[in-house]
This record gives sequence, structure tokens and C-alpha cells, in this order.
Amino acid sequence: MVRHLNSTAYPLSDGDLVWTNSAGLSPDAYVQMALQLAWYKTRGNFTAIYETALTRSFDKARTETIRTLTGDSRAWVLSMMDKSTTVCRAILLVPPLVLIKLIKAVTRLALLRSAIQTHNSLSREAATGRGIDRHLLGLRLMMRPEAGEKAALFGDPLFDRSQEWKLSTSALSAGELFRGTGCVACFFSAGTTQEQIAEGFFGI
Repeated sequence: MVRHLNSTAYPLSDGDLVWTNSAGLSPDAYVQMALQLAWYKTRGNFTAIYETALTRSFDKARTETIRTLTGDSRAWVLSMMDKSTTVCRAILLVPPLVLIKLIKAVTRLALLRSAIQTHNSLSREAATGRGIDRHLLGLRLMMRPEAGEKAALFGDPLFDRSQEWKLSTSALSAGELFRGTGCVACFFSAGTTQEQIAEGFFGI
């Protein structure tokens, strides 16, 4: 297992945190969006992404899943990759290239804000017992296959793909430490094969 671990620290400057806070952006959600963009830029596709939500407000509760890939985050990632923009150039005193850059920046920021707002909502829902994954796990464990009980959802190929966490992350804590630990071990405990590790499963 140790051979598959790689530890790297990326220090953030005070300016980075000041900007996210002054812009009203959650640092955790901001980093989650950056991870999605990095994945898409290096892989050319999207993948299901796991983030841990703590449910400690409930007695004996542990965690819930935050599914960080959403329609809003996908739209933002694609906007960041889009190199073409069609704009009206009949605006006085603004050079066309400058105008295009401004509109792109405004559009991307708006999409980023929307993606972060969605992420924050999902995080709150997961932390307050309104996530879906632990409920689905409970339903699956309660089924009695020997009695002929089954659910079409659990056999659906798309559902299986949604459970394939190729990128597993941890929530980033607030404050000066701003740290997070990935869930690499969960790949092994869940029975992930060495071949799957080689195919690019990452814990961040």
C-alpha cells in the first residue's frame, strides 16, 4: 500500500485565502472545483468524486458522502476549457480582444459562484442527514437476496459508475491549518484491485 502513496504539500498564500473569503467563496468548495478542473485537464473526462461530510451532530454518526461533481461544476469546468467566445463587438472604446476576455471572465466567475453555491448546499444536506449514499447503503444492507428481494437501481450500470470513486477527497478544514486528508485507504478496504489503482484512482 505504501508504494502507491505520494505525499505532496502545496502551500497557499495569505492572498489566496483572502481572495476567496473576500469574494464570498467557500475555500473548501473553491479547492474542490479546482480539483475537478485539474482532473478534466489531465484526463479529458469527468468522474464521480467523493468528499467526506461529518455527521457528528447525530449520536454515533460518522460520515456521509458529498458528491462534488454536479451539473453546475461541470458547466464551470467546460467554460474554463472553452477557448472560443462569440460576443457583440459594437461597444465603444473597448478593443475586441479585451471585451472577449472580460466577458469570459465574468461568465466563468458567475458559473464558479453557481457551482460553489450548489456544492455548499450539498455539503449542508450531507452533514445534516439529508445525503443519499448512507440511506442507499442502508436499503441495500436491509435487502434479503435469499428471499428474492432485489432493486433494479442497485443493478443499474449507471449507478455502478456513480459509485466508482476515482477521485476521493476530504473536506478541507477552516482556519490557519486549512488541511485535508484523502481516502486512499478506502480503495483498499473496499476491495479495489491493483489494476484499478494503476488505472488512476487517487486520494487527495
